Amino acid sequence: MAASTDVVSVIEERLREIEAQLKTYDELARERDRLQRALDALRSEPAVARRGGSTQRQAPRGRAGGRRGGRRAQRGSNVAAIIGHVTSDPGATAADIAQATGIDRGVVYSATSRLASAGRLRRVSKGDRQVGYEVGNGAAGDA
Repeated sequence: MAASTDVVSVIEERLREIEAQLKTYDELARERDRLQRALDALRSEPAVARRGGSTQRQAPRGRAGGRRGGRRAQRGSNVAAIIGHVTSDPGATAADIAQATGIDRGVVYSATSRLASAGRLRRVSKGDRQVGYEVGNGAAGDA
C-alpha cells in the first residue's frame, strides 16, 4: 500500500509541475501576441504618415554610425514624400519636412540638397539663416 501512495504522490507532483509549466507557456503566448500586434502596427504606421495622416514618426537619436534598424524605404518613396510635402507646404524647412513625413532628418537634408541641385526643389531664404524649399521647375509630374 505504501508503494502505491508513493506513486500517486509522484504523479500528483509531476502534474503540478506540468500545470506550472503550461502557465508559463500561456504567458509567453500572450507576450508573443502582444509583440505581433505591436509589430503589425509599426509596419503600417509609415504608410499612414505618407498618406498625410496625423500620426508622426520620429527617428530615434543617439546611435552613431550604421543603419538605425528597420526596413529601407521603397526606391523613390522618400523623394515622393518630400516633394509631396513641399507641394502642400511651400517654404517648409528640412526639419519641418522630416517631422511631417517621419523620414530621418539626415535623409531629408541630403535628399533636399540633391533635389535642389537637380532643380526639382528651389531653396528659399526664410531669414534668420533658415532655408525653406519650394517645388522647382524640374519637379513637374515627379510627385
